[in-house]
Amino acid sequence: MKVQIKSILTSSFYAGLLGSILVGLSEAIFLYLNIGDYSDLYVFKYAAIAYGLFGIICGLALFLFWFIILRFVPKFSPERIHWHSLSFILGGGLYGLFAYIWGTISGFANPISSNRYGVILLGTFFTIIFGNILYLFDKAQKQRFSRLKFNSILIIILLAFPIFIGTVSKPSRDYAIKGEPRRLSINGGPNVILIIADALRADYLDFYGGEIPTLALKSLADEGVVFERTFASCSWTRPSFGSILTSLYPIQHGAREFLTGKFPGRKVSLQKALGDAGYFTCGFFNNANLAPDFNFQQDFDEYYYTYPTNDRLPPGSAAYLRLGGRFRYFTKQVMRQKYHPSQFYRPVEEIVPMFIDWENRQKESPFFALVHLMEPHDPYFAHPYDGRAFGHTLSPDAGKEEILQWKEYYKQEIMHMDSVLVELFDELRQTGQYDSTLIIFTSDHGEEFYDHQSMNHGATLYNEVLRVPLIMKFPGNRMRATRSRRLASLVDLAPTIAKSIGVQPPSGWRGKDLFSPEAPNEFCGADLKNSGNEIFSINLGDHKLIHNVLSSKNSPRFELYDMIDDFAEKENLADSKREMTAELYGVLENTIESSHYPTPSEEAKIDDVTKERLKALGYIK
Repeated sequence: MKVQIKSILTSSFYAGLLGSILVGLSEAIFLYLNIGDYSDLYVFKYAAIAYGLFGIICGLALFLFWFIILRFVPKFSPERIHWHSLSFILGGGLYGLFAYIWGTISGFANPISSNRYGVILLGTFFTIIFGNILYLFDKAQKQRFSRLKFNSILIIILLAFPIFIGTVSKPSRDYAIKGEPRRLSINGGPNVILIIADALRADYLDFYGGEIPTLALKSLADEGVVFERTFASCSWTRPSFGSILTSLYPIQHGAREFLTGKFPGRKVSLQKALGDAGYFTCGFFNNANLAPDFNFQQDFDEYYYTYPTNDRLPPGSAAYLRLGGRFRYFTKQVMRQKYHPSQFYRPVEEIVPMFIDWENRQKESPFFALVHLMEPHDPYFAHPYDGRAFGHTLSPDAGKEEILQWKEYYKQEIMHMDSVLVELFDELRQTGQYDSTLIIFTSDHGEEFYDHQSMNHGATLYNEVLRVPLIMKFPGNRMRATRSRRLASLVDLAPTIAKSIGVQPPSGWRGKDLFSPEAPNEFCGADLKNSGNEIFSINLGDHKLIHNVLSSKNSPRFELYDMIDDFAEKENLADSKREMTAELYGVLENTIESSHYPTPSEEAKIDDVTKERLKALGYIK
């Protein structure tokens, strides 16, 4: 019996380890050839390690399975166990990998179910078919090389080579482009500072009727124009920033795919238009979705993309590989790891001094500066910092009660960001820049805290993830203490900024100047392509229509909401107001047909360190 147990354990262990490593290296090869930066080989090292560790667990699970089976079928040989186990791991594992890649790259779910039952089903199929074929082939060999020695040598090779090439590969760090001053082609243009906070809901701020007290933002609102009905064009960072900078909807500019969507080089950007008018343009970006991989350095004279400075997360591939997704959850739950924002992004207390230092050196040309702040973005940190962090990226399986508790830390993050903005505005006042500068504050999207039975952003187009703050403070505090009820989209931001400083907006921009005496926007829209669905929304008059291209029980094809009486979008009126639903859908269809960009969107090549940051911020699962 002891000999039989040893044989079962050996067969199961080697099958689990070998099969898992082969699946992991298959994923690594796919990523390296189709997505990754060819100079970065981390993906192979961490594929071998992560899947190797998983293979040990699989081997032990297979041992228990076969031990039970042999109690009923005692003559089932160890050779048969080895080949059947290997076939199960390879069949189920490669299918699961295919399902994941299909959904991630294409943006739609695998046509065959990609859940765990699909993996088990395909694994069982391969076990029955190929397990028997391999066993019969092995049995037919007259001079068989020791399977134990062969497996040992093969596993050593499959582990040693990827670990070696991954170790000698080094990731890139901060990325910067620096340019020369320009000559202004318009008369007396003011400096322009555009501050974009990531994932900031408008309804949480005091000057929008929320309960979070602010000093810097409230004073900016009192001295400028507050747009009360401003909506993002998408509910996650990259497509929304693309809309801010191109005045196009995501379906037009093309940067809407989670992995491959890239800032369009063929579109005229805000920074390009201002640069051509003589402005010196600079962007301070702080989110992996805005990395050079996605071409967001396009048209900026200077561009700074900042990496975390205290990066204790697994290097890029470990965080990006399918099995790397639970590393942070493990370290939090088991190792009780302490967290700091610098593990995920540069905190506001580093970004603001970086900008101030840059601003103090700008003497020749008027400048346009985009400053991106990450504080409201998941994960949320307790203040003052004590190592505690909360959010979907660290606790993906959190329940409703836990998610509702996170709101308090979200509020703390907003107040912390505001306290540093007080320092920024004080510095601008001391240097005489505050009164003469056009300062804009907004956000790229909002955040959901179980408003619609979910958490985070980038999955829906409800108001909690689309409504954002928008403040514009003009030089000399012109139009101070003004509140506008005009329907506004972030697509309108670029032409509004351009017209405000005397620059003619390019003809290809879709948005409107929000201060134009012409008729205001009749509608504003949003679109989203995520894993498993494509969603469009349109605000028209007092109603909003959401169209889920692929409907489901939780996402009906049409959702119609009254924006006056039901801004929280709790009562779907699509069935009771069919004529209005059809009318809005007709407008939406015409808008979509006229919005498609004429050429295919460019695809990004993403290095492994960028993938790590995307994973850390919850954009890749």
